[in-house]
Parts: sequence; C-alpha cells; structure tokens
Amino acid sequence: MKPLYIVTLLIFSISTHAQGVVFSAQNGASLTISENASVNFNGMKLSPSSDLTLSENGIELSNTPLSGAFSSTTRIYSFNNTVSFSGDLKVYYDDSVEELNGIDEVNLNIAMLGSDSNWVEASSVVLDETENTIIVSLDTQEVSAIALVESGSILSVITNNNNKLRVYPNPVESILHISSNENYKVNVYDLSGKLVLKQKVNNSLNLSMLPSATYLMSLSDIDGKIIEQFTIIKK
Repeated sequence: MKPLYIVTLLIFSISTHAQGVVFSAQNGASLTISENASVNFNGMKLSPSSDLTLSENGIELSNTPLSGAFSSTTRIYSFNNTVSFSGDLKVYYDDSVEELNGIDEVNLNIAMLGSDSNWVEASSVVLDETENTIIVSLDTQEVSAIALVESGSILSVITNNNNKLRVYPNPVESILHISSNENYKVNVYDLSGKLVLKQKVNNSLNLSMLPSATYLMSLSDIDGKIIEQFTIIKK
C-alpha cells in the first residue's frame, strides 16, 4: 500500500491558520503526495493522479479577493513556484456573506493562474452546496494560483506594445468581445490542433456554432504576425 505522503524533513510545515503560509518546504525539504493519495492544505485538497513532489515551494492562503475585472471570493491560494498538476483539486469554502463576497453560491467556479500569467476558469466542476466544496479533475496543467470566482466573470487582459487588448467573457457562450481599435486575423484551433474557425475581426467574434470545448486562439496583425495566443472555453 502506498503511503499518504513521503516527507524529506529539513524545513517543512503545514499550517492551519486562517490565512498566511499554509505550507513551506525550504533548503532541500520536499513533500511527495503519492498517486491516488491526498493532502489538505487548509481547505485546498490535492489528489494527484501521479506522484506530486513539492520541493522548494510554498503555499499561501489570502483572504483578499482578486481585484480589477475579477469577481472572486476571499479565498485565494498562491504557490511561490508554479506546480505541474494532474488529478482532482477540491476547494472547501465558507458560505458566509463575508467569504462569498457577494457571489451567489450556485455560481461559484474554480479559476487557475497559469504560467502564462492568465487566469482561466475550469470548464467543468462539481459543486456541493451541502458540503461547501467545489471540485475539478485536471489533466496536466501548470498552476501558480487558485481562486474561487463567479462563473463567467474573468476577463483576459493582454498587453502588447503598450496597447491594452481585452478579450471577454471567458468562458463564453456565443459572442466573444475583443476590445481594441485594431483589426485582427483570428484563428481558432481545437486541442488536437485542427483549425475550426478563421476570420477577420476588430471587436467581436461569434462562437455560437462551435461545440462546448476548450479552444486555442491566436490573434495576428494584418501582415500575419501573431500578436497573442490564449485559451478560450466555449460553454
């Protein structure tokens, strides 16, 4: 039988404080969560599908909601080093008015900050309002932060050559808005790399004809030079 976890103990801690550092591995310390085992980091439960080692890493829990375009609860987990994770991710939450930050519980979703510095909402989650949990199953994904957000509230803001380009909403049901004064060539690919849509746009793109899935989108200038590439979730 595989152990729940294996720890190389030099400097290592898991805290149960309401916020602040909830895990720390420094100076060569490490924590390995075995395949099909799990560890709860103060309300964030990681159950990897293959052995996950956290080495020279730390996890912090903040009670300050995301700012700007995001509508989030006051539960934000941050890794000081990006983690490559596959398996089940479960987040417990307090359904108090203070933590939900004005979000209707039924509209909660999990969002992850990737190594590209873009937040992306999970495309499919299981929400249990009785147990106050939300869970998502992930393929291998680079994660540097995790937040509970209001579904559909995330705006992907991309900056290029001092011109701010805003693409929203993500996930999208039909119309994807592209806030910019420029004209772009847009290519949309499915995850197999097949081109499913090619179009010129300057302010919106109709995706209603595409099935629900995750897509890769690239924006190019009129000369065909790629400006940005990012992920879009079609509801």
